[in-house]
Amino acid sequence: MILKGDIMNILIVDNYAKMRPLDHLKLSLEEHEITTEVIRHNAPNLQTKADDFDALVLSGTENMLNREDLGEYKTEIALIKNYERPLLGICGGHQLIGIAYGSKVIALGYEVTGYHNVQIIRPNTLFRSLPLTIQVLESHKEIVNKLPSKFDLMAYSKGGIIEAMVHSEKPVYGVQFHPERYEKMSPHGRIILQNFIDSLKYQ
Repeated sequence: MILKGDIMNILIVDNYAKMRPLDHLKLSLEEHEITTEVIRHNAPNLQTKADDFDALVLSGTENMLNREDLGEYKTEIALIKNYERPLLGICGGHQLIGIAYGSKVIALGYEVTGYHNVQIIRPNTLFRSLPLTIQVLESHKEIVNKLPSKFDLMAYSKGGIIEAMVHSEKPVYGVQFHPERYEKMSPHGRIILQNFIDSLKYQ
């Protein structure tokens, strides 16, 4: 168990096609008094590295997962299936969680960008202190086609898009939006990250 006052360590899995510094995601997490490290999604030591951290955060990706050869994500998908500690998948990371648990990723046929309203339908620690309608930043062209097995829907947006889901037995969360991107007038993403980090104290 992570005790109050302990410094928590989060491993960020970089899912982008080309290595990026992911400074924005790192800074958004480290604002909440934790330490982070970044590892590539296809690193051969991904599994053993993950064992040394309190939680995983899976980044987005510009790859189109509905038509990409998923071979380069094979190690990460296997890790997602077996991971028992807290895990948060963001955008493409959310979609990889869906794939790992049996769903498919499909193309929307258009791009969703900017701040959009998302409707929360299931109370969860991830959304503690937030209103039922939140405003978060979106940047995607694909979505998870259906809820994976043993996952509950927590939030959706226009057209029934799965915006947030949680495993019914493990602390595995997926969000289609980007909580690490927030502004003073749209701070809900920051609160979601804080709630995720706060939840680690009870694992």
